[in-house]
Amino acid sequence: MIQPREHLQRHERLATEVSGRAGMLRLDLNENPEGLPGDFLQRALAGITPELLASYPNYAGLTQRIAAIEGLPEDHVLPANGSDSAIRLVYEGYLDPGDEVVYPHPTFGMYAVYLGQYQASGVAAPFPDDFAYPTRELTAAVTARTRLLAIVSPSSPTGSVIEADDMARLLDHAAALGVLTVVDEAYHPYWPQTVAPLVRSMDNLLVLRTFSKLYGLAGLRLGYVLGQPSALRALRAVQPTFDVNALAAHVACRLLDEPQTMSAMLESFHQGKRFLTERLSGAGLAFTPIRGNFTLIRLGERAQDTALALRERGVLVKSGFGHPLLRGHIRVSVGGQASMRRFWEAFTQCPLCLE
Repeated sequence: MIQPREHLQRHERLATEVSGRAGMLRLDLNENPEGLPGDFLQRALAGITPELLASYPNYAGLTQRIAAIEGLPEDHVLPANGSDSAIRLVYEGYLDPGDEVVYPHPTFGMYAVYLGQYQASGVAAPFPDDFAYPTRELTAAVTARTRLLAIVSPSSPTGSVIEADDMARLLDHAAALGVLTVVDEAYHPYWPQTVAPLVRSMDNLLVLRTFSKLYGLAGLRLGYVLGQPSALRALRAVQPTFDVNALAAHVACRLLDEPQTMSAMLESFHQGKRFLTERLSGAGLAFTPIRGNFTLIRLGERAQDTALALRERGVLVKSGFGHPLLRGHIRVSVGGQASMRRFWEAFTQCPLCLE
């Protein structure tokens, strides 16, 4: 048998299970459960031609639109095949075997997954029991040995955020030591705080965004990286040619041309957020503040059975966390009010939910 590279022989990764979700209320993977508005989708699909699909994609229009919205030059924008791919580009472009990566834990799993793939060394700053962002621990962990600092704010699955003053101090600390810093803003604009304008003045800063959350394009795999051209150069060097497909670029361009549609999607989310917050608070349940598009609900030993009971009622939520801090919780993605009402009706029908 032909063997893979030696370090990958020890690297086992399970596929994310996404079968059997059609027709269910999908509140398990932090997608937008409603997706794009139907009328917008019809307008976007009307622009899909045989020529568009037969031609290699042109990203000029997408880059121009993102740059205009972010208030940055076009050469500060790099479209990517989802933020997963963007993270991988950072690791591949900047890390040698043994390089040190500092990150909060638990957080988005790909930061740890890529450690093994690129033979990097991880230094995890743990979240405390109250899920407060471990800013002091991250600051202490970033030293002259550190090659990369990864900050995810809001962080999934805890929902934790770094306040602006703490973020500024942490960024300044990393910059003084010459440490490349990635700020993952996957949950912007749910949480509007951003460091994107700082890429103009900080050549060690990269900001990651995605269209997979609010904008309902998880199936098309589209994200982007913001940074100075000098910082993006290494990512461009390792990025596959035509990494983003033409359909993703086309739909994103149409969406960016309709700020009223994006605003309506955000307002729908806020209505659902208010509904769910009121119901959870009224029931006396412990849950994390909704800063991204999700919340952790503490159910203790009832968590796994509750998730199974919800599935039987057509509602999918995330459960079965292995990290001790997360055990006894279910994570529920937040969508519009109709989705949250459907979740709440199913939740309150579960025998164990409100005990």
